[in-house]
This record gives sequence, C-alpha cells and structure tokens, in this order.
Amino acid sequence: MAGDALAVHIRAATAEEPGAENAPMKIRDKTVKELVDVLDKNCLKRPCYWPRPDPGVFTQGVGYRSRPGEREWLCGHRECRGCPKPLPAPSS
Repeated sequence: MAGDALAVHIRAATAEEPGAENAPMKIRDKTVKELVDVLDKNCLKRPCYWPRPDPGVFTQGVGYRSRPGEREWLCGHRECRGCPKPLPAPSS
C-alpha cells in the first residue's frame, strides 16, 4: 500500500500532470553559478529569493548535520520559512 502512495506522489511531480508548474525545480543562478532549488522560474526575480548552500538538517541542541551526497544550493527563504503567500511579484 505504501508503494502505491509513493508512486502517486512521484507521478504528481512530473511535467505531464496538471499542477506540475508548481513543482519545485532547479534553475541556474548566474550570480552564484550554480543550480538552485526554487519553486518556479520567476523566483530568481522575487524579493524573497535567497540563494545559499544547503546547510543540512538542523536538530535543536545538536546543530546542523549535512545531508548525504553532494552539497546543493537552495532558496534559503523557502527552506526556513516556506514561500510567502501570496507570492510577491517578480521585479524586472
């Protein structure tokens, strides 16, 4: 049963499914010269965008532990507080 739920979750994030335009994606940021995990392609122009290397998993009283694999870049605002609702308009 758990395998079916996982398959449904994976299918929902594919481009063929409706609502996939809101699935997280990686966009190349020219200022940091890295792929950054963001909500959509307009995130790089939003005032809430904060690119930073993934610090890992935080445990209170212990600190950060790195995630397995290569250290990736992400939007720090999205990681810490989630994307603001409503999303701010992209600046030009």
